[in-house]
Amino acid sequence: MTKPIFNYDEMSDTLYVSFAPGEKATGIELSDHILLRINKRERRAIGLTFLDYSLLAQKTKVGPHSFPLTGLAELSDEL
Repeated sequence: MTKPIFNYDEMSDTLYVSFAPGEKATGIELSDHILLRINKRERRAIGLTFLDYSLLAQKTKVGPHSFPLTGLAELSDEL
């Protein structure tokens, strides 16, 4: 298994995590801040995109922030 590649864009505050760089993928919005990219045919994760990453990474008094993955409930049967 190839190690993931991490790229952070400071201007847009976006963290990209790629498991298969350059591979075409379909995006699935898991939450307002998290996008999962998949290869639908092979049913395989290609990468993750974290929007407003500094907000996601911020710690609270009780630990990291929690962001429910509400987009999973809205997925079509095809995905």
